[in-house]
This record gives sequence, structure tokens and C-alpha cells, in this order.
Amino acid sequence: MAFDYSKTSKTANRLVKNFGQALTLTHVVAGTYVPGAGITNTTTTQYGYGAIVNWDSRQIDGSLILATDKKLLLSPLNRAGTALTAPVLEDKVTDAAGKVY
Repeated sequence: MAFDYSKTSKTANRLVKNFGQALTLTHVVAGTYVPGAGITNTTTTQYGYGAIVNWDSRQIDGSLILATDKKLLLSPLNRAGTALTAPVLEDKVTDAAGKVY
């Protein structure tokens, strides 16, 4: 029997939306050099909901997780209610106050 993740995704989205904040996720792919034009990057922006929280002190090891690091709890759905593309390393997250992580 297959598990229906759509109901769980909607519940997670509702909780994060109610207790988190609106976030903007930005993904930049470096372009190639074109003589006369320079380098043109491709930027993809997504809008979703999430919570940016501190790590529990027991999880901070001083090498992989630092005391200044933050944890992102991200809804699986974007603001339109469809699946959000998972962020990857080096993506930028902007919170509702405009702070970029």
C-alpha cells in the first residue's frame, strides 16, 4: 500500500504557514562567458513558507554545525500550493524582514 503524501504535505504547509513566515528562495546558475556580453547568470525565484530557527546546542559540533548557523524548516509547498523545488547548497533564502541567509 502506497502512502499518500499529498495530505501530509498540506498539513505541513498549513502549520509552517501559520507559525512561520513568508520566504523567498533564490537559485542562481552561473552562465557561460559570451564575448561582448560577459557572463549571464540564470536566476530562479520561488516563494514559500518556512521557519528559520537556531540549532539545539546538542547538535552544534563546531565543525559541521556552528553556533551561529541557522536551521531552515521549509514547507513542501510554495505559496500557490504546488510542490516547491527543494533548495540546494548555495541557494539564498530571504525572510519576511529582508534578511538573506
